[in-house]
Amino acid sequence: MTLDIPPVTTALITVGDRIQIEQILINLVLNAMDAVADVPEDRRTIAVSVENGTDRIAITVRDRGHGIEPEHLPKLFDSFFSTKPKGMGLGLSIARTLVEAHGGRIWAENGPGEGAVFHVELPVAGAADAPFPGPS
Repeated sequence: MTLDIPPVTTALITVGDRIQIEQILINLVLNAMDAVADVPEDRRTIAVSVENGTDRIAITVRDRGHGIEPEHLPKLFDSFFSTKPKGMGLGLSIARTLVEAHGGRIWAENGPGEGAVFHVELPVAGAADAPFPGPS
């Protein structure tokens, strides 16, 4: 499995609890690892990217797994909803709660061609009142 996390070369400044933000990222990466666990080895790739904007920090976690069934997309962040046979359905719900507590937003979509893409946007320090555009 390949996990591509670029080095952070610019100052990313958001106001929040470091442990909670780490928990969000850990949850998304672990879910991505689960998503690629049963695909051919050459597709076991996860990419994490960070974009530093003027009013937001955008984090993207992309996998090359099977993707998300369209009927599951609206429920992914609901408590106790899981697509995993032994999943409790709390990870993404907790991630959403933590992201929103930091003034941000989180959403998911199917990637172009294969896999899933999870997006997190958090306000930069001093831009907490800036509105976030909706998913494109």
